Amino acid sequence: MNRLTQFLAAMTRRSPKTRRLNQRALIPVPSEVEPLEERLVLSPGILAVGVGSGSIPRVGVFNSENGAPLYEFNPYPDVTGFLGGVQTAVGYLPDSTEASVFPFVITAPGPGIAINNPVRIFSGVAGTLFSGQFVQPATLVSFLNPYPGFAGGINVAATDFDQDGYMEVITGAGPGGGPHVKVFRFPTLNVVFSQFVYDAGFTGGVRVAAGKVNVGDA
Repeated sequence: MNRLTQFLAAMTRRSPKTRRLNQRALIPVPSEVEPLEERLVLSPGILAVGVGSGSIPRVGVFNSENGAPLYEFNPYPDVTGFLGGVQTAVGYLPDSTEASVFPFVITAPGPGIAINNPVRIFSGVAGTLFSGQFVQPATLVSFLNPYPGFAGGINVAATDFDQDGYMEVITGAGPGGGPHVKVFRFPTLNVVFSQFVYDAGFTGGVRVAAGKVNVGDA
């Protein structure tokens, strides 16, 4: 007989009043379940990949969970002869109910020629199934020109820069430009940050990336 069994046997040998209390204490009590807080669900999660220099501008969009190709498109069909490649980033915005979020594909040209409205933002949920053919499925929803007249290419990233639940578009000038980083709030495209992050005389450009780091309980 183990110690738990001995203890229970000793308890039941006490007075009827004590036994009733002990029996009552052993009756299971239903536990209360607290609902989890609401979460934004990525719908759907995507990856966007742009071609390098030497090819017509193409962007492939893939399912981020299983890598399945979804669709591809040319973000610069209005630009003739451009072979400078495409930089890409993906951002997300909540829908009107803020119950889920929808992806956007952000594109920027590599070096070569100055393009009107070079940074372009496309709906990431628009499109047709990937067919292996060159298609134009994505819907352009916005554009901006962070460095007018500059032909050295632009690097892009996206994040919730000011923690308001909406994404910001981050840009950096390519080679030949100064290390000028700008942050634009989407969808208004107001500038919320503009700074030379290195010496203004440096002309090697600047690459940008964004992420979120939790420090302690923050």
